[in-house]
Amino acid sequence: MIPRALTHDMGKTPRRKRVAVAWLAAVTLCTACAASEDLPGGDSPSTPRTPKLGAIDRGLYGFDGTNTKAKDNSVIYTFVDAAAVGRKQYFEGTTFFAENYQAIVDRGVAQICQEDAKRPFAQLYLLGYSRGGVAALEVAARVAKECARPVPVTWLGLVDTVATSVESSLRIGNAREGLATTQCLHLVKSHERLPFLGTADVLSCPSVQVEADHLQMAGSTEVAARLRADVERIAPDFFEAAR
Repeated sequence: MIPRALTHDMGKTPRRKRVAVAWLAAVTLCTACAASEDLPGGDSPSTPRTPKLGAIDRGLYGFDGTNTKAKDNSVIYTFVDAAAVGRKQYFEGTTFFAENYQAIVDRGVAQICQEDAKRPFAQLYLLGYSRGGVAALEVAARVAKECARPVPVTWLGLVDTVATSVESSLRIGNAREGLATTQCLHLVKSHERLPFLGTADVLSCPSVQVEADHLQMAGSTEVAARLRADVERIAPDFFEAAR
């Protein structure tokens, strides 16, 4: 319907002017229709919309414990393997004497920085078991400082992170500094047969005790379930089939 303000005097207006007025009214009405189609459910133009993240927008990097490999099907490997994440990498554990520990951390940092430079991560998830937990902490600290832009870590999942030396204790202390905004979960053992495998105290990272010793944690179904539930609080579609 053409507004009355535009039509009340049309009978007295020359034909050319009446056509122009009618055309203007039609454009006004069509514009209003288009605007209403763009706002389903009565949303206002100022209503913010949260874009749905695609698999490629997330990154997941898992660091396993000492001498643990993909063939062992540890909780770290199966978690990384099952995740519907576009950019992910599983790192086998360091050797017993940790000769290759620094190389693993350096590779993780380099890969994350390179991937973020190509396409910035919307969300970055890190995961680590035993010495791999120390590696995950160190990687988290370094990508915030060494990449072309500071890469924030969305979630940090730790499984009985161990401090087997003064050096690794210092690494944990230095790495956790500045990660206060990261959502973190530390699953720790309830008992231990090997006294030298002491669980690290990772400050500001909530710990949850699991009925297992250190070695049992690597294949614990309870650990796997708790890690999955915690990450799905942040991203419910984390394990859905990639589209």
